[in-house]
Amino acid sequence: KRSAESVLEPVATSITGKESYQFGDLTRKVLSDADEALATTRDAYFEELPAAMWRQLFGGLTPQQRSDVVIALCQFTAVCVLSLSLVSNLLQGAFFSVAWGLSSRHSRLSPLAAGQWPALLRTHATLRLALGPLLLPAELTAAALLTPRYRRAVAALQARMPLRASQPVLSRVCALAVAWALVNGVAVLAGTAAGVAIAAAVAGVPVWPPSGVVLA
Repeated sequence: KRSAESVLEPVATSITGKESYQFGDLTRKVLSDADEALATTRDAYFEELPAAMWRQLFGGLTPQQRSDVVIALCQFTAVCVLSLSLVSNLLQGAFFSVAWGLSSRHSRLSPLAAGQWPALLRTHATLRLALGPLLLPAELTAAALLTPRYRRAVAALQARMPLRASQPVLSRVCALAVAWALVNGVAVLAGTAAGVAIAAAVAGVPVWPPSGVVLA
């Protein structure tokens, strides 16, 4: 009996004109051409997608309107990032306060005393590794809920900027910078300091060691 391959190969050879033709060459060639066509189409799609999205979103707007929309989107993105940063910093401050209390309770010494600071850092790192991933969904949810309030706070600061009429973009940037310094900086530090004080009181160990601050 002759196999199907031995029957079809002479026919394919006569059609293609290739003496070295083997069964399956034509199929592989078609599949290879199809893969190349799909790759070309995919590359072209991803290259043209940003321009198409831009035309869809901003095609009917004037240059001034497009500029205003882009600036508003940038400001909203910055507020979202700052909100997430605030929640993350508050959480890290809470971890630090808990680590302070645990370290103080275990050693009966302040972490500011000689030789105690590395133990505090190890405890803090352990809490972050153990609880950080578990609290990530709550952290993202809190940031999403905080974003509208943070945006209103930035808008209130922007309304008080002296250059809000003549330099609106500069006033937005200044408002974001002031909000970051006051809320993400000063407020977080104050909250962490309060947390440390509470943790020290619960542990029954003063924050400041009697011999003074020695971090060696």
